Amino acid sequence: MVDVRDIVIATKTDDGVYGEFVLDLLPKGYGYTLGTPLRRALLTYMEGSAVTAVKITGVKHEFSTITGVKEDVLHILLNLKKLIVKNHSDKPQTLILSVKGSKVVTAGDIEKNSSVEVINKDLVLAEMTVKTAALEIEMTVENGTGYIIADNMRRTKIGTIPLDANFSPIERVAMEVIPTRSGQESDLDQLILKIWTKGNITPSKALHDAISHIKEIFSGLEVKEEVEVKEPKKKVTKAKATTKTAKKK
Repeated sequence: MVDVRDIVIATKTDDGVYGEFVLDLLPKGYGYTLGTPLRRALLTYMEGSAVTAVKITGVKHEFSTITGVKEDVLHILLNLKKLIVKNHSDKPQTLILSVKGSKVVTAGDIEKNSSVEVINKDLVLAEMTVKTAALEIEMTVENGTGYIIADNMRRTKIGTIPLDANFSPIERVAMEVIPTRSGQESDLDQLILKIWTKGNITPSKALHDAISHIKEIFSGLEVKEEVEVKEPKKKVTKAKATTKTAKKK
């Protein structure tokens, strides 16, 4: 019989964005027992960073255009939603973009912030078509989990545009359970986890955090004796009487 305490997670590969991990010699059925909650924790629990609000100089709302800029404001906002950042602070941070002249504006033009790291610096944000064009953007970066829809209550100042924010640093998680054996024991599972991230967290760190989250949940569970459980009341519905009328010939 395999001792569960002897099970280790082997790292097959981890390049910072994609990682593949193997849990070998699991008791039969434990592949899905361990893999399913790990995948769910990776996809829904992981904390990340995202741009949650934007303020563009000279723009009062998202249905605007900017002189000398090829894209309208809505298009620029959609590009900013693709920005991958990592906020090393627990507090909201502000990123500044200030460019002038005719050029293609990328995330690499964002001014450096000691607390925020821009991952995809080659992301195109806008194209300025004339030498007199100017683009100034203030971006609010926050930490969170899951997906948050833009809240109009955040429009505390004229020109502040809230954005939908996908905080999850995980792009995709795949799991595979295959039969394996060890000596005379042939009724064993092997779990393979494949993790794709946005680059603002390594797959190894993401898996470690997911395991810690699951441990925290189970350590807080407690079976209490003699606790009265209230059963939900059943809703009684009265059947309506129906009558059929014969057709007159």
